[in-house]
Amino acid sequence: MEANKAAESIDLFMLPGNITTRVGLVKPEVNHIIPAQNNYTTNVFCRDILDRLLSVSLRKRYSEDCYIQAVNEVQNCTWQKKPQEYSRFRFYLSSCCNAVNNFIVSQNNTSLGSNITYEVESKKNILIAEDIHRMLPKSQPFAGIPFKQCAVVGNGGILTNSSCGAEIDQSDFVFRCNLPPIWGNSVVDVGNKTDLVTVNPSIIALKYGKLNEMKAAFLRNLTSYGHSFLLLPAFSYSSNTAISFEVHHLLQKYQAKQRAIFFSIPIILKAWLSFGGGGV
Repeated sequence: MEANKAAESIDLFMLPGNITTRVGLVKPEVNHIIPAQNNYTTNVFCRDILDRLLSVSLRKRYSEDCYIQAVNEVQNCTWQKKPQEYSRFRFYLSSCCNAVNNFIVSQNNTSLGSNITYEVESKKNILIAEDIHRMLPKSQPFAGIPFKQCAVVGNGGILTNSSCGAEIDQSDFVFRCNLPPIWGNSVVDVGNKTDLVTVNPSIIALKYGKLNEMKAAFLRNLTSYGHSFLLLPAFSYSSNTAISFEVHHLLQKYQAKQRAIFFSIPIILKAWLSFGGGGV
């Protein structure tokens, strides 16, 4: 569905033998005309998009049309694994961040009585008191576990009618985003195996009423995720802390199969800054 929409969008800029498009998040009047007759020119077109996206200023505001245009263009670029960038990214993760030992906030990397600075509200800290420290796993839940094949499954709908579910479920580790539906007819397309799923606190607030009155519905829906980890951003904003902790306490209270863990904000930022936002 998304691919068809993207194709229709590109058709608006088609000229005989050429693609006329506004590449990246740039002003609408800036056009780039690139022949689209072979793989070489397509690759140049896609590299140009990537270069422009990476040069975007985070301090500048862009119109919604610019974002939509950028997404449409990216969807028309076929993803190809880049072994050199893949190796480079692994090197940066191991050298700059020690991600194996620091990806998740744990008792091993966060001492009792220490302070964690919030990602966005950099002037705010949270004291790791004893009750918080007890919530943390003693060590990294994934340390020392090599996975030969992993699947990262988004929830944007691009897998609709893909019949990829069986292939996804064959992966050694399946990473899903923001509590997507993995039941009913959707299983054929997206599978249902889940090892780790991210949880945006806004979903808990909007869909489950901050767990004030919809605890049963929340726990019932979680059964689809089996013995998975729920990854929450407890230390991104101070407003996310209470709801993230509530999820942790709820799972423990009702002896749910899932476990709540909190990712380390500094490790992610450091990895991103060190790598420069490049693709793998």
